[in-house]
Amino acid sequence: MSKFMEVYDYSPALLNKVYASIDHESDRVTARCIVEHFADAGVRITVKHMAPGKPMAHYRVVCSAENGCETVIINTHEDDGHRNLTDEMVIQLRIDDRGIFEREDVFTPSVGRQITSAEDCRYCAPHCKDKRYAFTFNDRDYVKCHYYTASFRLKNLSDADTDCVMAIIDNELAFASRAAVTS
Repeated sequence: MSKFMEVYDYSPALLNKVYASIDHESDRVTARCIVEHFADAGVRITVKHMAPGKPMAHYRVVCSAENGCETVIINTHEDDGHRNLTDEMVIQLRIDDRGIFEREDVFTPSVGRQITSAEDCRYCAPHCKDKRYAFTFNDRDYVKCHYYTASFRLKNLSDADTDCVMAIIDNELAFASRAAVTS
């Protein structure tokens, strides 16, 4: 009986297998750039093999910040919600330091658009009120769903978008490091 998920610690050989499973070269470059950045920072990286041995098998690479929060999740293929995988890689990016939204120069139009078009908060549960994910970007106020914005979903990234994501990651790693020092 196969498991739904197998979890492994980071190793370069395993990551080469993960990269080889990504359909588009530009996505492989982005994934490699992100993972190597976290590896250089010395933080935890885990690889989850989702549905191994099944037609919808894919990898999920989880890169955590110093505080243990999952900062970036790289899904080698996107689940369309109907147990089908697309050939698109999806990056889930957690942004805990909302101050970065004040730095408009960080965001490319594509990344900014993907973040601002994330699911709006509809107060679907009583505990949502205290966990609103509110921020201001380009002089506009947004209130996004806490559960979706715990990791913004980004895909079809250009080289400039990848640079943008790396700047956000650098900011998040620094933010987590500062938070760890003050707690």
